[in-house]
Formats: sequence, C-alpha cells, structure tokens
Amino acid sequence: ITSTHGIVGMANRSAYGITKAANAQIVRNLAVQWGPTNIRANALAPGVIDTEFAAPITRNPEIAARRTEQTPLKRFGSVDNVAGTVVYLASAAGSFTTGQTLVIDGDRLMAIVAPAMNAGTSNSGSDTFGSAKTTSNGSDNPQSTTAIFIG
Repeated sequence: ITSTHGIVGMANRSAYGITKAANAQIVRNLAVQWGPTNIRANALAPGVIDTEFAAPITRNPEIAARRTEQTPLKRFGSVDNVAGTVVYLASAAGSFTTGQTLVIDGDRLMAIVAPAMNAGTSNSGSDTFGSAKTTSNGSDNPQSTTAIFIG
C-alpha cells in the first residue's frame, strides 16, 4: 500500500511523498526483475478510506464536506473498495497487471490535478472528453485519419 502523496507534490509533506514515490518505483523495478518468473508486483494508492486512520478527515464535518466535494464520486472510499482491488489483482483477471500503482480515490486525484493542468487554456466547444481534432496522415484513404484528443 502506498499513497496518492507519491504521485503529486504536496506542501510540507516532502519526506512522506518521497517514500511513497519510492514505493511506486520499487514496484516497477520488481515487476521487471521478477516478471520472467511469473511473479507480479503492484501497489495500491488509496485516497481517503473511511477507517480509524482517516477519522480526523472523515469525522470532521467541515473537512469531510470539502474533501467529498473535491471527489467526483462525492464520498469516501470503503475498506471493501480497497479489498476488491486486492481481489482483482489476486485473481485471473489481474494476472496481466504488473508494475502498476492503482489509485483508489474516487478520481479525486485527477479532479484536483486536471484543472491545474488546464489552467489558462480554453476548452470552448469541448465535452467531458476534451476536444478532438483530426489530422490527415497524408493518405487519400479516409479510413486513415488520426484523432488527437486534447483535454
């Protein structure tokens, strides 16, 4: 188990973030090293999961309201959400997944990162998938058009 703090920078949490980023890197290294022997390595990066550990966030009405508002699913995660991901990784369905850090945070990480990435850009006319522009690859074949999505 790692943390989303290893994926984005956060003020006053450098040491914690560095150790969590190292967890993600060691998972990638172990996946490459042990993959040929069919041993997989993955990490989970949960967001706020409703546990005793997260009680200072989940049980404080002001903080809880702010955090759930920032989360597209508008709730905290549950232990079952994390356990379900572990079951996936341990099952045949997850047998081709290795070297990954799976984020389990109700998409909060991207909800707070994406607006910052798009600051100052115009997305007029775009939908939730961004705007699509097509470019020809020089062929007369109309089937050989490349779509480029710009968020």
